[in-house]
Amino acid sequence: MRSLALLLALFGWASPLWAQEATLSEIFDAPPHVTPQELMQKAPGREKRYVLKCVVTFQRLDGIFMAHGGDTNFILTPRRLAWPSGVTELRLRPGDEVEVSGFLFNAKELIQMNDAVFRVTARDRPVPQPIELNEAQLLEFPHKCDLVRLKAPLNFLTRSKTSSHFLTRLSIGDQVKAVAFLGTTSEFSRDRIPDGYMMELTGFLTRQNNQSYIWLRTPEDIRVLGPGPAMQKQRLWQWSTVGVIAAAAIALWIVALRRQVSIQTRELMQTNARLEASQTDLRANLSREKEVSDLKSSFVSMVSHEFRTPLAVILSSTELLRNHAARLSEDKQRTQMDNIIQSTQIMSGMIEEVLVLGKVEDGRMTCTPVPLDLADFAAVLVDEGLSATKHRCPIKLQITDLQEQALADPALLRHIFSNLLSNAVKYSPEGSPVDFTLTREGNDAVCIIQDRGIGIPEGDLARLFQAFHRAGNVGQRSGTGLGLVIVKRCVDLHSGSIQIESIEHGGTTVTVHLPVFG
Repeated sequence: MRSLALLLALFGWASPLWAQEATLSEIFDAPPHVTPQELMQKAPGREKRYVLKCVVTFQRLDGIFMAHGGDTNFILTPRRLAWPSGVTELRLRPGDEVEVSGFLFNAKELIQMNDAVFRVTARDRPVPQPIELNEAQLLEFPHKCDLVRLKAPLNFLTRSKTSSHFLTRLSIGDQVKAVAFLGTTSEFSRDRIPDGYMMELTGFLTRQNNQSYIWLRTPEDIRVLGPGPAMQKQRLWQWSTVGVIAAAAIALWIVALRRQVSIQTRELMQTNARLEASQTDLRANLSREKEVSDLKSSFVSMVSHEFRTPLAVILSSTELLRNHAARLSEDKQRTQMDNIIQSTQIMSGMIEEVLVLGKVEDGRMTCTPVPLDLADFAAVLVDEGLSATKHRCPIKLQITDLQEQALADPALLRHIFSNLLSNAVKYSPEGSPVDFTLTREGNDAVCIIQDRGIGIPEGDLARLFQAFHRAGNVGQRSGTGLGLVIVKRCVDLHSGSIQIESIEHGGTTVTVHLPVFG
């Protein structure tokens, strides 16, 4: 009798625990069975479950899946807690017919069910075919999770990683903006999707907070069709002006050389006159002549080495287009045009550095301070730097204690910051971050630019501010060896200071102090 009483007591204590776990009957049989049309008339809430049948069209990596039934589409969020006995959580395939029990979340525009428990009742049911859309039709489409095929240009692409998968986010559209999402188990490469290119995306279209979203199933749902309308216009303009740019660059180069020769000739004539005065002047002028000769030799060496490659590329691409344009594909023609533009920009940049150094050395560049918001100025330079380097490396700007306006020369600051940021990106691996910090210490604005690039060999640190000198580990990277020389001259004109700390293969940190407050 005591054993029987004990068993009854244990049973009475445990029975409430059993009652907490819903049975299959309570989940699939007890709730009302409804059609999609009937479910649209129900009020959302967690007070009552509903059961319906539908066919799966796609399941995302996070478990959420899209389905359809009775000419109606659904979004269903599976149960996150333990599943009831007799039902096993599994991955669904397109065409699986499932019986779903869940709470109605939203029935205004699109049926959504949360805490869904499902079981497969059949396989290989037919699934809808994509609906063809263009960008102009996007706003008028009902956005009820239909499978669509949309053609629109890519604005930009970002990637992130969750705990279980990688998520790629594509911003698309010129007139009508939309966002497409792709979840993958391995990182998705964006190399085959350039910004500005026209794409064909196949996925499920929804809308939330006046924003259109497209959920892609696999990377094969993305097709690159070629340059978009905006990029085609830009390419046409670039091709039509490349000849003018090249001619202007060569003309500037010749003018710079003639001016330098004229200056050197005048200096040599003055030196010859002083030679007749005294032996002391002779020694001084011989030393000066040697410096000018070394500078000229370095300049000629730089021109012959750095200008030869871009000029060869321009000549080769121009001859190829002139002689074989009819046999080249559109992509190959665009490649040759891009080569011409890039080489011309390289030559233009080197000529600009030579001209700036000439102004500094001649004393024609002075410091003219004006009131300036350093924070806004730095943000603009970062945007320009990212655009000029085609976002090769992210630039992280951090600004503190710069509420007061500075008194500085914006032209000189542009040379300082632009050259330092350009060097940091140029000598860093692609994708490696560059830190740009601006803060205030007393009357000084302190700029710190730090990269994680190839660094500077110890033997080259002492010659960083010598014209036309380049470190021994720069490899095939283009440059004139004038960037840091210009930076140093512009810092000196502000009565500031510059320090460079670097370890080969360990990155470089440049710290600039400019007394621009107070």
